Amino acid sequence: MDVHATSPYQTFIHLGTSKVAYYRQVLRAFLRAKEQFEIALRPSEVLAWLPADSALPESEIPTVLEQLCEWRNLDASPDVAEVRTVEEFNRPRFLYHFTAAGEATENALSTFDQHVVQPGELQASALREILSTLEDLEHLLLSEALDVGKSTKAIRDLIERFQQLVSRAQSFMRSIQSSLVRPTSEVDLFLQHKEALLTYLEKFIGDLVLATYRVSCTLSRIEALGIDRALRGAAEAALADALNPDAQQREAVHEHWQLVWQGLRKWFLGQSGSTSQAEALRARALAAIPALLETVRRINDQRASRTDRHTDFITLARWFVAAPSEGDLHRLWRVAFGLSPARHFRVNDETFAAWESAELSSRTTWAEAPPFYITPRLRETGRAAPRGPVRAIVDRSSDLAKLAELTEAQEMRLLAARNSLATGRSRRLSELPTLGEAEIELLLDLLGQALGAEPDSDGIAEALSEDGTLFIRVAPPTPTSEEAIIVTDAGTLCGPDYAITISDAAVRYFSRTQSMKA
Repeated sequence: MDVHATSPYQTFIHLGTSKVAYYRQVLRAFLRAKEQFEIALRPSEVLAWLPADSALPESEIPTVLEQLCEWRNLDASPDVAEVRTVEEFNRPRFLYHFTAAGEATENALSTFDQHVVQPGELQASALREILSTLEDLEHLLLSEALDVGKSTKAIRDLIERFQQLVSRAQSFMRSIQSSLVRPTSEVDLFLQHKEALLTYLEKFIGDLVLATYRVSCTLSRIEALGIDRALRGAAEAALADALNPDAQQREAVHEHWQLVWQGLRKWFLGQSGSTSQAEALRARALAAIPALLETVRRINDQRASRTDRHTDFITLARWFVAAPSEGDLHRLWRVAFGLSPARHFRVNDETFAAWESAELSSRTTWAEAPPFYITPRLRETGRAAPRGPVRAIVDRSSDLAKLAELTEAQEMRLLAARNSLATGRSRRLSELPTLGEAEIELLLDLLGQALGAEPDSDGIAEALSEDGTLFIRVAPPTPTSEEAIIVTDAGTLCGPDYAITISDAAVRYFSRTQSMKA
């Protein structure tokens, strides 16, 4: 008895055969035909749906189709169309189409290719669509008579786009982690795309910060309006085609939609005592930037120095294999690692004092240096444990407290610098007051981000800080303006008298949104 013939997963058998490439091409041809609303195909029509570079011979197509029918990927039905004679009618002619299991198998493999084989992406457009759908849902909830059809469609579109955003972001971050340990054969490709990848990450981080703030505010407003009635409408729509659904089924579907909504809410808003998944994704994307830069630095260092530790050990292993005798192996080991059998030797404070009193230079050999006399215990047992009690464990709590105090002080200085600069008002550099060390460092970082961006037709450049929390707008100096002199605690800085506007990115975005709605 064939075990595969009775297995519910026999439609996957073709993946482990020697002709898997032929089977995959034919099944993909049926999938493409179904997407074009072709229900069934003849063997001659299958050839037209194959890719242009297919290596499947035309004579092999009937055999492949019969085998796929045996595995229940396809089903065959008699083809009686265009029959003109009795001979043609008696000749076996079939139309082939997907079985339910075969179509489910192809959909599963397509999903696998989409999430594993193909690289993921950070979908900033999905964030905008999610926000737009939430705003539409909020508008529907504002009315007393809820349009159940529109609210159900909005919730379905919202959940589908959100799931796609999360799954593709996970795939992208997995590909980023794997790229940090990319094989040597792909190093050149990695270096070519590093700039585009870093720009891509920085742009998504900025979009995620702004979108998360707006989505969180919209979610809070929607829940205040009462999202449960929209969820109940979605549950009723899901059971619209069910045969006599009972109260238990209705409650189960309603609970399902509630759990989905809670998952969406927790992803953006988080829970008390834990960060949201949006914040975790932002942290991972931020951490990927220095990790990528470190990988580039390591690759460049390896290319600058023709050898590294890994190559040295590989070369040494080859020398060990090629050693002619066991004595050569021992000599090679001692030369490579310097582990000579000198268990009796030990340098202590008395040794250093003797060397200093002898006024020996660094070039004095061990044979000419003063001898070191060892104790009988060390000579007999090979051990010379110091006398006295064991040293107490050093208490580092005071040092850790000082480090925590320094860290808190540094964070307070950075917060004070942000509050001092992020006023939201336009100021010339010459109008700035005396700046502290943290303020001038933050200002220079923001100016570097803005001046490195592409200005508009008026010469105005805009940019976000590296963490996406501050926004800077830099206007060029006027023709009559003089050189700006900025006094700082570390010295005096001179340069063009730019007009700068620094503001909190989230607050600025929220203000612009409110003004546009007004």
